[in-house]
Amino acid sequence: MDGLEILDVGCGGGLLCEALFDFKGKISGIDAAGPGIEIAKEHAKLNNREIFYRDITAEELVADESEKYDVVTCLEVIEHVPDPQSLVSACSKLLKPGGSLFLSTINRNPRSWITAIVGAEYIFNILPKGTHEFSKFIKPSELASYMRAADINLSESKGMFYNPIFHKAQLNNDLCARKPL
Repeated sequence: MDGLEILDVGCGGGLLCEALFDFKGKISGIDAAGPGIEIAKEHAKLNNREIFYRDITAEELVADESEKYDVVTCLEVIEHVPDPQSLVSACSKLLKPGGSLFLSTINRNPRSWITAIVGAEYIFNILPKGTHEFSKFIKPSELASYMRAADINLSESKGMFYNPIFHKAQLNNDLCARKPL
């Protein structure tokens, strides 16, 4: 990943950006919700990591940085935005031709309702109550539809199941896509 331009959309406190920094890419993170971006900036500064953070949406960033990035990640964000199609389209526009887009979201099914809302928010208090709205969870077929509309080709679909009782995760529907050349 040495030298790749990588953007994390919805970076929050910068955890993924910092992990990606270790692979020697040129890392940027954007987030338009909450104080996380300031925490990310401070943490990067304290750890001497050159990561470029901004308080901006992906849709706003397209105006200045269309087709700039080799890799765009958008993990656990799409279920929190008012227009998921707009976000996926913006992520696509930010990619260079041939670039890779990594998306993850929570599947709208009973198991996700039990683990993400009942378990994580109410039983184990891992997340603040009200973090998730079941109606905003996105089925893999819906996400694949958003990707097709954004001219992104789905190349792999894997999922992750988190068990809050044992604090273990296993892969089973995150999506990886590639922008056509």
